[in-house]
Amino acid sequence: MQQDTGIQRKLAALFAADVAGYSRLMAADEEFTTTTLTQYREIMDGLIAHHGGRIANTAGDSVLAEFTSSVEAVRCAVEVQEALRHRNDPLPSDKRIRFRIGIGVGDVIEREGDLLGDGVNIAARLESLAAPGGICVSSDVRDQIEGKLTLQVQSLGNQRLKNIPRPVRAYQIGLEDGARLSVIAILRRQLRGRGTGLALTTLLCVGAAAGVVVYHHVWEGGGANGLSAARDALDRQALEAAAKEAITGRDILRTEAFNGHDYSIVAADGINWAEADAEARAMGGSLVSITSQAQNDFIADLIRQEDTLWEEWKPGHFIGPWIGLLHQPDVESAEKGWIWVNGAPLGYSNWYEHQPDNRDGNESVARFHYWGGDSKPQWGDASGLEKAKGYIVEFE
Repeated sequence: MQQDTGIQRKLAALFAADVAGYSRLMAADEEFTTTTLTQYREIMDGLIAHHGGRIANTAGDSVLAEFTSSVEAVRCAVEVQEALRHRNDPLPSDKRIRFRIGIGVGDVIEREGDLLGDGVNIAARLESLAAPGGICVSSDVRDQIEGKLTLQVQSLGNQRLKNIPRPVRAYQIGLEDGARLSVIAILRRQLRGRGTGLALTTLLCVGAAAGVVVYHHVWEGGGANGLSAARDALDRQALEAAAKEAITGRDILRTEAFNGHDYSIVAADGINWAEADAEARAMGGSLVSITSQAQNDFIADLIRQEDTLWEEWKPGHFIGPWIGLLHQPDVESAEKGWIWVNGAPLGYSNWYEHQPDNRDGNESVARFHYWGGDSKPQWGDASGLEKAKGYIVEFE
């Protein structure tokens, strides 16, 4: 007879909340913080119960609750943050108690009412990504609420969370400026310990994710012909707004890891290079930079079986997704002057025959070409106004 261990496994939507800056608040005014936190917890606990949740674990300022529905967990989180925002508004900024909330879905162990397991840890790590007063959810949660809740959802890309062996794709729920702040916080964290050359590119990524700047710094000098035409054809603010809106509905065909980076293959029929660049940055990544044969083979294997990425240009010749390669405006040679959007010079290359040729004088970006069967996709230069059916995003 199997011994009853008292341990039960189940699948649950996990809601993890924690007060931002709790130690500082307590050190500044212990009595006020304790009293106010008690009041806020009454609001939170009531909303959790109202939406069918159960509080499983508590410790100090943190709360872990389980829901049978991701939709109800997110709905509860939004109502909690809105209710507490109204309570915080009259308070001085240094006395406001703001929760971060993370929501994930996972298989958990229940033991004497407490919840344990990897799913709990992921929810807690997602909470740490959220801005004060914000909400961060996993890709599973995002998929389950899509079409059921009308919310602004923005990708933060694949995140490597502490003590979690696999990357976790995270999304933020738009609440006031909390979404923008969480993107900036994550990218600033990624910036630490890097050189100044990469810092410039990363700070531009921050601007794109926050809806401030979309174009890569190379464009600021006027851009090469294709890029200049694309820039003139698209209003900056419209492009930024479109990028943030578009990524919530994009079809990510697959995401795979290689050599410490993650790569997402995104289907986006009718997208030009500038739009793809903006969307990649709004996701927290960038159009892919390919710097070795091994990396190129990895990318090629990912994309060549995805029929939705390819359009027949000539019989047996297919044009495919955008990559993050662009030509510097002050270099006349079609073969020289190519750099990656991350600032790296072009060392390794995989141009197909007679490429790049800057045909018609306006081919200043690059995309994959494919001849079908067992052939390997290769690169070709292109106009920034051409349309593609997708692009490849790289997350560091």
